[in-house]
This record gives sequence, C-alpha cells and structure tokens, in this order.
Amino acid sequence: MHRLLFRHFNTMSSPWKEAATLVLAAKAPNASRPGTLIPFDYKLLMLKRSSRSGFMPSANVFPGGVLDPADESSEWVKLFESAGVGVEELKKFSDIPGPRPLAFRTRPRQKVSGSEVALPREVAFRICAIRETYEESGILLGRRFIRQSHGPKSEVTNSGKFYKNSGLKIADHCGLDWSVLAQWQSKVDSNANTFLTMCQEFSIVPDVWALREWFNWLTPTAGVKPGKGADHKLAPRRYDALFFLCCIDDLLDVSHCQREMVKAEWVSPVDALLDHQAHLIYLPPPQVFTCSGLCNHPSIEHLQRFSVTREQHGMERWLPVLVPCSDGVAELWPGDDRYPAEPDLYGVSDSETDSVVTLKEFREGCASLNRLELFSPQDSKIVSNVASYGHLGLYQGELRTPLLNKL
Repeated sequence: MHRLLFRHFNTMSSPWKEAATLVLAAKAPNASRPGTLIPFDYKLLMLKRSSRSGFMPSANVFPGGVLDPADESSEWVKLFESAGVGVEELKKFSDIPGPRPLAFRTRPRQKVSGSEVALPREVAFRICAIRETYEESGILLGRRFIRQSHGPKSEVTNSGKFYKNSGLKIADHCGLDWSVLAQWQSKVDSNANTFLTMCQEFSIVPDVWALREWFNWLTPTAGVKPGKGADHKLAPRRYDALFFLCCIDDLLDVSHCQREMVKAEWVSPVDALLDHQAHLIYLPPPQVFTCSGLCNHPSIEHLQRFSVTREQHGMERWLPVLVPCSDGVAELWPGDDRYPAEPDLYGVSDSETDSVVTLKEFREGCASLNRLELFSPQDSKIVSNVASYGHLGLYQGELRTPLLNKL
C-alpha cells in the first residue's frame, strides 16, 4: 500500500522538471576534421557546463533548460497576433500526427483568466528552447516584424513568410547589434520574463517555425548506486526534456553564459563523438544518442528535409532503464527486448543487486537491441538494431580511418 501511495503522490508533485533542449546545426563546409570517415558540412553548438554545476558537471551539452512560467505567458499570444500570426496558426503545432509527448498534454502552470487565450504548450516549449539558447550562447533565433500604420490601423508586412519557409533558418540575430544582444542576454539570464519584454521592444517573435521536434528524453531514476557496476555519473535531478532540431545557414559567433558554462564551440557530430571516446570531453547519453543518429545525415540540406518529414512520425517520452552488470551498466532504451513492459518512472522498485552476467552475456538471446553499454562514463558502446519515430537508427560504424584508429 505504501508503494502505491508513494507512486500517487509522486504523480501529483511531478518528481522531474519539464525542460527544452535545442540541437542547433549550422552550415559549415568541410566541418569534419581530417581523417574522419564522415564528411559533415555542418557543426553543432555545444556548451561545456561548469564543474560546479548541480546537473551534469563538466559535461558538453546542447543549449537548453527548464520550462519557465514566462514561456507559457498568454502575452506571447498577443505578441504573435501583433505580428499577424493568430492563435489558430499557433495551434497547428498541435496537429502533428503520431504519438505526442505527455508534456504537451499537461495543464499549463500559467493561469489564464477572462478573455486571455492560452498559449499552446507545443509553442511554449519551443519558446523555452529559443530563450535558453539565447541565455546560454547569445544566439537569438527570432523574426522581426514591421508595422506600417494607416490611420487607425496597422499592417504587418512580412508575417506571411513566418510559417511558409521550411528551408535553413537565416542566421542574422534579428539584425540586432552585438552590444545590444549582450546587454539583453544578461537581463534574460537574470529573469526569464525579460525575454518577452525584449521581444516586445524590438518587434521580434521567437522563430518557433524553425524548430523541429526531435525526441523526448526523461532522466533515468537512480537505479544504480555509485560504485555499482561502472562508476556511472547519475544525476539526482530529473528532467523531462523535449529535444528540438534547428538548421541555420551559417556559423554564428557565440557568447556563452559565464554563470553556467565555461566554454562554447561549434563541432561536427563525428568529432564530438571522437573527442568523447578520447576522454577529451564528456558527452552524456542523450548527446551520444543524438550525435550517433546524426552520423546518418552528414548533409545539412538533407538533415533539414529529413527533420520535416520525421516530425510527422511524432515522438513519445523515453525513459532509459539502467541495469547493473558485472563489468558495467546497460542503459536500455525502448524497443530493446529486455526493456520492461512497465518501466519504473519514479524509482520505487526494490534496488537490484549487482548482476553476475557481463554486458555481452546480458545481450545474448535478444533479437531487438537498443541500448548503451557503459564500462565507464566515457567508455561506452551503442548496440542497436532498432529505429523508431521515423529516425534512421544509430550509426555504429567506424568514425575515422584505420590508420588514425591505431594512434
């Protein structure tokens, strides 16, 4: 009975925070380093977290953060309407077919009263991803609109192209001067509400149309205690993170947030994986998963087209399940034969003891495999023959020439 009560109260209080992450890809000819086997023509924006961070310290991650009540404000609806984009147009983000993340169906925390119109959660999470990217990197993904007054009326001259353009996003910082961007970046970092104020002042709407849904990742429960199996870096904080993908037409200068980050850089997916394998950086599992999947898409033009069609397959929340083995930890993903039919969302199951089987033995007898095998945080191996939600699967081949592999 106590376990049922625990599960009930955790459901009510939500033991995780909702968040949004942006995988930002920028066109960059000859992006891969010499000697790599995958010739990318784009790089990803990656930020290195501070060693003092309470979540994933010193990890290299994509920009993102917790959904703030300001991201759900009905004032955003008014701003979009000022740009000639009505709420019915914004509701089209809810029409994407296929499975939908539970986070989109959760009741907004921002109360709406009177004649106010609620902002669709699909839009709120996109605004969150754009705001966090601006806070952490100084990159502003928005579109300015121009009012032309005619007596008592005003006309927005460029709203039509907002949601009809499906090509690469033009990387222009909305035409704002770098000093202006830096000043407002500091304000937004201090108070999320300031992002709306900034957009109102400069007649900008967040470019929610440039973001494509990619996947939904829920931080696993701490099912493997420190010292069990591999010394796996498990975070006590949990996030239900919605990942979005955005492709832009050029590399932008980056000004990383000094409070949270120590470094920002543009790097190709294959080079990020190689640096992780060489212990030069640490990529958490969601970043390993993403970069491995992107190795199937070395062309940014192809990636942009693929992201449009993939989005129509929908996505659902993924909860990795951690299983200790004698020589490491198996992180199971949905679709794996050993993935539980009803995964423990809240970590209330009895703790498992160390398994006597190795990671290789734990793999035997499985026809469908979808897992990350961790011998240490940076010594891991993807084992997967499963693809879902329109993705092409995870690349598991060589990343560089055989000669370099011997070095």
